[in-house]
Amino acid sequence: VAAATGPWSRSRQLPTCTYSPALEGQKLQLPFGRVQSDRSHLRISKAWPALTSNKPKEAVGPVKNHRLLRQLTWDVFVVAFIPALILAAFLPGKRHSTGIFGSFPALNFKYWSQALNQIGIPSMTIVDGVFSINSPDDFDRMIADFAWSGLPLPIRRRLGGCIALLFVLRCGSVLHTPFSGFAFSGSSFWRLESWLLRRARIPVVILPVGFDIYMYSRILDPSIRYGLLADYP
Repeated sequence: VAAATGPWSRSRQLPTCTYSPALEGQKLQLPFGRVQSDRSHLRISKAWPALTSNKPKEAVGPVKNHRLLRQLTWDVFVVAFIPALILAAFLPGKRHSTGIFGSFPALNFKYWSQALNQIGIPSMTIVDGVFSINSPDDFDRMIADFAWSGLPLPIRRRLGGCIALLFVLRCGSVLHTPFSGFAFSGSSFWRLESWLLRRARIPVVILPVGFDIYMYSRILDPSIRYGLLADYP
């Protein structure tokens, strides 16, 4: 993990946290009905698209074709931006001055970002959409706002996602994001995101938001269940 600069350099003084794997043979319920046995660690085969928990387990017919088309359009934008993203990650002159929370619209991100700003550490939230119980005013930037407002919303989200990642690579100091990732969770190139962040020397803090962590009802060890409930109700 690369060291941050400026006010974020104090993050190097934080203790290292380790992930505690599930018990032998314990079943973990993954999003969209997928169940997996975890013997040594939680294996995530692919980043999960945000705000799609209502999708069926198996898409068939027109629904499946729609998913493939949506992923294909994502891939087209990512491929077009790959040269710019690589240059942004490798070229000198990066500011690395702002902590960034996103892009899943968890309201916790708003409060954590505000808390950092109150103690003098620059921070902002960049989210891809807003839940109906929240307001766009709860967050600093929307991913779609990085693109021209005259474009259709699906295009703005894809184009904005690429531009937002460029912003993170050039200006981000620390990226706080869930396991689903920041910008490319809906693309075949989702692995590229972590590679770019490593090359740009931007530390990443994983903050589970609910759909990417333990299901309490399936935790066999009561001490682990109590610890999680006490820390993350």
